[in-house]
Amino acid sequence: MIDSDADVTIGKLLRWERVRAGLTQRQLAQKAGLDEVTVNHIENDKRKRRPHPSTTHKLADALGIPVERLLPPSPPSRGYS
Repeated sequence: MIDSDADVTIGKLLRWERVRAGLTQRQLAQKAGLDEVTVNHIENDKRKRRPHPSTTHKLADALGIPVERLLPPSPPSRGYS
């Protein structure tokens, strides 16, 4: 799937799940009630910010997966003693 945690973005996770579901960007957008351009921009990481939580939930629901599967892992925290 994805080489390392450093490479993981919401766009890559979304594309992976969409392809796994056998959907085109257009089909996913229609199922989620979103614009195809929105799905494209998220998948290609063209947005400077993460998608709104409601958008992420719509995409997860349309894919039939828990929303957590679209969230990249958090970077490890750096504890200071």
